[in-house]
Amino acid sequence: MLASERMTGSWILVVAAGGGASRRTISPAGSVVGSGADAGLVLDHPTVSRRHAALEPDGDGVWLEDLGSSNGTRLGGTPITGRVLVGPGDRVHFGSLEARFELTDAREVEAAIELTPPPATTAGTDSATLSVGSVRDFVLQALPQVVGCLETLRRERARTGSRGGADYRGGLALAQAAGDALFHGFPCRALEIRAPGLDDSAILFRGGDAAALEGEDVVRVPAGAVETNVCFTPGLHAGGVVPLIELVTRLVALELPAFEERAHSTSPPVQGTKVELPRPATVDPVVRRIYEEARRVARGDVGVLIRGESGTGKEVLAQFLHRCSPRARGELVVLNCAALPQDLLEAELFGIERGVATGVEARPGKFEIAHGGTLFLDEIGDMAPATQAKILRVLQEGEVFRIGGAAPRAARVRVLAATNRDLGAMIEAGSFRLDLYHRIADCRLTLPPLSERLADLPNLAAHFLARSAKDQGITVRGISKAALEALMTFSWPGNVRQLEREMARAALFLEDGELLQTRHLHDEIATGLGPARSAASGRTLKARLEAHERRVITEALARHDRNVRAAATELGVGRTTLYRRIQELGIEL
Repeated sequence: MLASERMTGSWILVVAAGGGASRRTISPAGSVVGSGADAGLVLDHPTVSRRHAALEPDGDGVWLEDLGSSNGTRLGGTPITGRVLVGPGDRVHFGSLEARFELTDAREVEAAIELTPPPATTAGTDSATLSVGSVRDFVLQALPQVVGCLETLRRERARTGSRGGADYRGGLALAQAAGDALFHGFPCRALEIRAPGLDDSAILFRGGDAAALEGEDVVRVPAGAVETNVCFTPGLHAGGVVPLIELVTRLVALELPAFEERAHSTSPPVQGTKVELPRPATVDPVVRRIYEEARRVARGDVGVLIRGESGTGKEVLAQFLHRCSPRARGELVVLNCAALPQDLLEAELFGIERGVATGVEARPGKFEIAHGGTLFLDEIGDMAPATQAKILRVLQEGEVFRIGGAAPRAARVRVLAATNRDLGAMIEAGSFRLDLYHRIADCRLTLPPLSERLADLPNLAAHFLARSAKDQGITVRGISKAALEALMTFSWPGNVRQLEREMARAALFLEDGELLQTRHLHDEIATGLGPARSAASGRTLKARLEAHERRVITEALARHDRNVRAAATELGVGRTTLYRRIQELGIEL
């Protein structure tokens, strides 16, 4: 076999469990399968011996050896003796418990975002102090990678001619690389890098048990506008590495000049209680400027028009505006103008008196309910011109007449409006009133689509996934590097709302303590075959060829019920070659 033909990646043991399957990562150094607590891969099953079998991966497969178990180990129904080499898709029985082997991209078993720490292992040291070897390895291996990331970002800026800090994604990438190096370079229970100069909740990296960061044994290392907080393994004296942590934190701060400027700003703060940004707090500088502008605008009583594509968070921004305003003690009333026909919309807006129609009871409208508070009119561009005229009168007079009513009712409200339509073009076409536009659009805020604020995607995905997992009553370990890459590559036509729904759907397929992998994502997101593939990644010839190859292989596997040997025969390639391409292209077997 040629060296280029050798398979690489992480080996997974997929164990049948309750009609489903659980996946266990086989250690590159080998693992013992058994029911005993000292086994590397614990299989709690009555027919599995305490130390049942040994697994040892290599580049071509996994060496499997029975360790004298009571019920034997069988491959394809035949008891094994000695060591045998098994490959992807091969099925084995440990006693009567069925399992199979998978070769997966190593990025699928490495966490890019950790929501809970991985299960504890027996590996480690009893020393109460950090070894010199650990520090040496960090300095010689991890630290150069962080510096290399910074150098790459600077070279890219020099090539494109952009100024430092203009591309916030670069700063976030550096922070995540630095956090990953620190968290895995030293024995940490938890570590986070945040930017308190911007906002206490602006987390750039977090790994491990987040609850540990609330304790008293947290080491806080500030450097400029960036701060690293770390909680070491209990009993470990690691004060000697604090200068290294400070050095890495300073490197991150170099890439975040916008945070530096804000942290050292001498401008007076806004009076009154500061309302926190919606969780998770955005780290995108454009979105942060929008929210800061909204915070200032909220102090007055001017109309605000929020523009943006569907799903970008217009209602979330409206809620923030209301909470920051003097009307915060009043009610925030929300109405989607596109959800109702004109007659029902007017009844919802203005209310109705009893007896207007058979069986109709008197009820107040949204304007009346929002008196003294805020009325948020979503999709106002879908409102009929006749209704627009009536709304304009209510805003001018501060009172409303219910449908069928003769007496005015107080309706002094602040209107926040939102639309994903071009109101300027509608005004020119005569379908939207210019006078109403001037009444509701004293201030105009435009939210960018998710594809233009990808710096926020990791935090948003982690937030939505953790929330959905909690609703399901399970704990999710985090998001794999491969899955995060797929999420970052997708163009998200449905924006933040689509990401939220995708995380809610994916959580339904996760087992307790499992890592979100690409196999849990929708096919169009995981494979890049859907119409929403990012335009940036689809322009190159290589990306287009890989997408076509991925489609051909996926279809061949489907025709042969995931039988790789049969699919390889149809495609005219070797079985090993096909396995390698399946792994490289991220195709799920």
